[in-house]
Amino acid sequence: MKNKEQIEIAGDNHFSKSIKTPLRPDAFDKSDDEKITNIQHHFKKIMEEMGLDLTDDSLSGTPYRVAKMYVKALFYGLNPVNKPKLSTFENKYGYKKMLVEQHINIDSVCEHRFLPIVGHAHVA
Repeated sequence: MKNKEQIEIAGDNHFSKSIKTPLRPDAFDKSDDEKITNIQHHFKKIMEEMGLDLTDDSLSGTPYRVAKMYVKALFYGLNPVNKPKLSTFENKYGYKKMLVEQHINIDSVCEHRFLPIVGHAHVA
């Protein structure tokens, strides 16, 4: 593990050398439920470390909600079985105009700070 000084030196100067998602070979050995349980435990510890009162109504279910969000929403697409299927079709009618697809939802996560990236794309 890198020490704090090495991490801080890299800081914002980090750049990726690949467009491939850096996954370990065992990334999908655990079930989603196992991952949620583990993340819930660790996120609860983070909240406790921050001094938050987890007995308060507004916070009591937060570790579970965050864990579920990570596994079932934000990182859902990491698992190859959840990747969208592409399809093609023959242009039987000889259509020659530009095809435009608008308002494609984009949901991702910044790998440096784990903050959500949300937006729309338009492709022609």
